[in-house]
Amino acid sequence: MIKFQQTNGCHHFWELDNIVFRTSRYLDYDINEVEAYVKNLTEILENDLYKQNTESFSLAVNRFEYVDFIYIAFAVCNKSFLRMFEYFCIKYIEEGKIQSKTTTTKKVPLYKVFQLIMGNGLENSKIKLEPINRAIKRLQCRKNLFDIAERSYDLVWISRIMEAVSRNENLYHISNEITSQKTIEYLGRLEKDVFQNYLLKRMEIFTLERRQMSFDEVISGIIDVQKIKGLLYYDSAFSEALREAMRIQTKLHQNKFCQENYLQMSIENDKWVLYNESGPSLRKTTLDFTDINCRSIAQEFKYFIKWRYEGRGYSNSSFFRSCTIALNALTEINPNIKYFADISETDARALALYLESYRTVKTGAPLSQYSISKSVRCCKTVIDYLMEDMRDKALKTPKPYCNPFASYIFRNLREYNNASQAIPEDVIEQLDKHTGELSAQNKLLYNIFKNTGLRLKEVFFLEYDCIEPSRYDNIYQLKFKPYKTLMARKRKNAGDFHSVLIYNTLADEIKDQIETSAALRKETNLPYISKKKMEFISWNNKP
Repeated sequence: MIKFQQTNGCHHFWELDNIVFRTSRYLDYDINEVEAYVKNLTEILENDLYKQNTESFSLAVNRFEYVDFIYIAFAVCNKSFLRMFEYFCIKYIEEGKIQSKTTTTKKVPLYKVFQLIMGNGLENSKIKLEPINRAIKRLQCRKNLFDIAERSYDLVWISRIMEAVSRNENLYHISNEITSQKTIEYLGRLEKDVFQNYLLKRMEIFTLERRQMSFDEVISGIIDVQKIKGLLYYDSAFSEALREAMRIQTKLHQNKFCQENYLQMSIENDKWVLYNESGPSLRKTTLDFTDINCRSIAQEFKYFIKWRYEGRGYSNSSFFRSCTIALNALTEINPNIKYFADISETDARALALYLESYRTVKTGAPLSQYSISKSVRCCKTVIDYLMEDMRDKALKTPKPYCNPFASYIFRNLREYNNASQAIPEDVIEQLDKHTGELSAQNKLLYNIFKNTGLRLKEVFFLEYDCIEPSRYDNIYQLKFKPYKTLMARKRKNAGDFHSVLIYNTLADEIKDQIETSAALRKETNLPYISKKKMEFISWNNKP
């Protein structure tokens, strides 16, 4: 029952169920008009007419002074009032009026919702902040309003997330609006089956791309997050669903990726992504044949790798890398090499020399004897395949008639797994400063030792025909007897002599020594070029 209380200043004061509200004295409402206006407002609230006719609702609200309609609506129809507040709260959120970008301040301000109710939009509102907050504080349902605002916020964004999930879309735009933490929290509130199916569909991208996945990559594919945190940081429901989906998809990958390796090994493809089972996980091997500079050699190598994989059922990336180093070195040393059949014994010796010294100068990364031997043995294995009947019939490249690496045998390689430390450059520089103090013969010995690594006996027994030409410009071959392995070479009919490549400058010095020692060789009837050796043998042969 509405009662008139008094007139004070420019307002008439009325009472309704112990709640006092005002009307403008200028409008001069009588009690019948006030009752009619309250009844009209009540009908609009109870029948939700504010949803259809916003103009009539705004008119009903603004008949009362300031925010006094809040008191009237709360007193007359409490439940309808809360329902109306929820409607405008959702509308406010859907219009995207919350601009804060931090998790802690992403709340729906109650006074903003009431401004929307009374002013039909913030831009038209003339109601000041202070009277609205004052009215909200006087309401007994203030806590209910906060709960409704929070529930409405959750409802709107969970609904939007559900729509994106049903379309199997990422949630980048949503996580940018409500933060990644909130997005993950809302994802965890979805039904378990719905959320897990969504995760599995997002993980199908990794399956189609034949790519292993991790928790970080899966999360980054769903939400826009700069820094991935541990799963313990996230919502428990989200973490549990993610773990379960990862378990299911990982098991699928283990079967699918390994079974489909043969699809990767197409001769037309230059990049093969292969997987092998390694305990409970997968081991990925990427073979990129574009790393091999010569395309025709790379083509032959593809056939070998395919044959080797089909025989063993797994791939070895270490073998691929070692062979790639050797093949690129061979084609750099001799650009005329187009196929494995073009590799000669001279090229094989040049490869060993290149890997031992020149590659260190070029890249600054010395190779250990184990790595060098592995590169040589890889080439030997590939050529064996190309020479035998197991080579693919579709391979039309020239067939090697012999294996130039067949004579290379390496023993106790595990003891040489680490690259030996070279003599420091500053030590060599200091030694070179004093070579002028040496005799011509001793200086030659020093240069041979420095450039070839031969043993003392091998140098002393160099013969007059030790210099041989090679197919390379400014490069010669130095022929010598490897006395340490000579007996083993004879047992295998490998010949007494071995050769190393040397530069033309050292070859010229040796040629000078050959000419200088010619008279002594004729006198002693010995083939050696070392005067000291010939004098020593001649003295021991005197009666």
